[in-house]
Amino acid sequence: MTSDLLRRVAPGHADSDLMRYLGITVEKLDINGAVVRIPATIASLAEDNAQHIDERALVAIADHCAGLTIQAALEKHSPLATVSLTYDKLRPTMAGDVFLRVGRAEINSRLAFVTALLDQGDTNRPIGHISTRFMVGAWPGGGAMDLPRPLENPVDLRGIESFASFAGLPPRRHLSRPFSISPLERTIGARAVPAYHGGIVAAGLTTAALTLAEDHRGPLVKMASSSIDYLRVALATKPLKFEAEMISDGRSTIRIRATARQDGQIKPIAQATVLFHVAQD
Repeated sequence: MTSDLLRRVAPGHADSDLMRYLGITVEKLDINGAVVRIPATIASLAEDNAQHIDERALVAIADHCAGLTIQAALEKHSPLATVSLTYDKLRPTMAGDVFLRVGRAEINSRLAFVTALLDQGDTNRPIGHISTRFMVGAWPGGGAMDLPRPLENPVDLRGIESFASFAGLPPRRHLSRPFSISPLERTIGARAVPAYHGGIVAAGLTTAALTLAEDHRGPLVKMASSSIDYLRVALATKPLKFEAEMISDGRSTIRIRATARQDGQIKPIAQATVLFHVAQD
C-alpha cells in the first residue's frame, strides 16, 4: 500500500528506483512517522547466496524513508540533503522481511532530525537503531532547483544478484582497496543536482571499512555501529572512490575510518567511523 499522502508530498520517494527495485512498501504514513516493509528480494539480499537482507540495504532504505517522513511532517515536497546518519546494530538480521518504523520528524528551522527502529516483526526485539539529520529546503550542495518529475523507467533486474550489485559495488570476492563505483541511473538520489543517493554513499563507506577489517582480522569481524557525515555533494556524473584506514585495533574491537572522494580531491565527500566486534575463537 502506498498512501495518498506519500504520492502527494513525496512522489520522488514513492517512485524512486530504490523503492521499486527492492520492492519496498509503505504500510503506514502520516505526520507522526511511517512503517515500511522491506522484503527479502534479489536486490536487497546480502552477497554469497545469503537469505537475509544486507545491512547496507537497511541503512540505505532508512536514509531514504527518513526523508519521506520529513516530507510528510512538512506536508509538502521539499528539497532535502542528508547531513549525518548513525546506525547501531542490536541483533543479527535473520532470513525474512524487515520492518522499518520511523518516528515523527523533528524540524528546527533548516534542520530535521529523524530516528527509526528496525525489527523483523517483533517490536520488542529490534535489530537496529537509526538516527539521521537532514538539511531542509536545499539539495546536496546547497542549491534549491526545481523538483524533477519521478522517473518511469521499467525495473530491470538483469545482472542484479544482491544489494551490492544493485548499488554498483564490486563483488566482495573481487574487491580491492581502494575501490571506485560509477554512476548508475538507479543509484541517483537528488536527480535535480544530480547526486548519488546518500544510502549508496553509506554502502560504499561501509564496504570499504568492512574490507579492511576482514583483511586485517579475517571473517570473524561483525559490524556493530557506523556514524556517517556527509560533507559535500557527491555528484552522480563522476565515479566515487572509497578508501579506509585503521583508527584502533583492539583484542575484541576494531575502529575504522572510511572516506569517499571524487576527482582526486583532498577533502572528502563523506566519511564514516565504523566499529567492528571481533568474535573470539
